[in-house]
Amino acid sequence: MTRTTARIGTRRRRSADSGRPMRHHPRGAALVASFVALCIPAALAGPAQGAGGASVAASSPTAVAAQGCIFATRPLYSRRYLNRRLSRRGASNVYRRQNGYAEASAVCLINRERAANGAGPVARQDQLMSAAADITLQAITDRWWGPGIDPHVNPNRPGSGIGDRVVRAGYCPNPTSWAFGEIATYQATPAEAVAWWMGSPGHRALLLNPAFRDVGISAVPGNPSQSGPTERIGTFVATLGFCN
Repeated sequence: MTRTTARIGTRRRRSADSGRPMRHHPRGAALVASFVALCIPAALAGPAQGAGGASVAASSPTAVAAQGCIFATRPLYSRRYLNRRLSRRGASNVYRRQNGYAEASAVCLINRERAANGAGPVARQDQLMSAAADITLQAITDRWWGPGIDPHVNPNRPGSGIGDRVVRAGYCPNPTSWAFGEIATYQATPAEAVAWWMGSPGHRALLLNPAFRDVGISAVPGNPSQSGPTERIGTFVATLGFCN
C-alpha cells in the first residue's frame, strides 16, 4: 500500500447557517464525489435495473451488485482519515454508509467468481450477516490476528467461534442438513479481499463450494492485527452456509 505525503489545502469560509468554519480540501472534494451515489435520494437518482429486470434504487446496496460491483475498488476509510479530509457532516456520511457498499460489492465479486467457476450464486442472509459482523467488530476492537493465530476465534472472549456465533444468530434452527464455513482477511478494498481469498487454495475452495447458498459479509474499517496500516484498511469476514 502506498502512503502519500502530499499536503492538503485548508482554506476556510464561514457557513451561512451555522457561523462555524467549514473545511475545504481538494482531495476531500474528490472523495465526496466518489461517494455521491451513497447520498443521492432514490427519487432523484432514478431506477436501475436489477437481476431479472427488477427496478432498484440507484443509491441502494442492491444496485451495487446490479451495476457491476461499482465500489469494489474503493478503500474502507477510518473515521480519523475522513475527518482530516472532509467536513464533519461529509465524514460522518461516508463513514456511516461505506460498510454496506463494501459488503454489497464483496457479495457481487464472490458471485462473479462463483459463476466463472460453475457454482451458483449465494444470497445475503441476515443471520449469517450477524455472525460475520460479530467477529469482525471483535477483531478491530481486540486486534488479536497474527501469524499462527486463528482469526475466527477471539482468544479473549469465550463463545466467539464460528459455530457459537452461527447458532447464537439463529441460522438454520431446525435443519435436516446444514453446513457453514468462514473466511477472513484484512485488505484495503473489497476487490483486494476477494482476490486474496481466490489466491489461497483453502479459502478459494470454501468460497467456490457449490453447496453453499447463503452468505453473510461484514466489512468494517480497521486493522485486526497489532501492525500495519490503520487508516485505509478494512477487516472482511464472509460466513457461508446452506440450510435444509
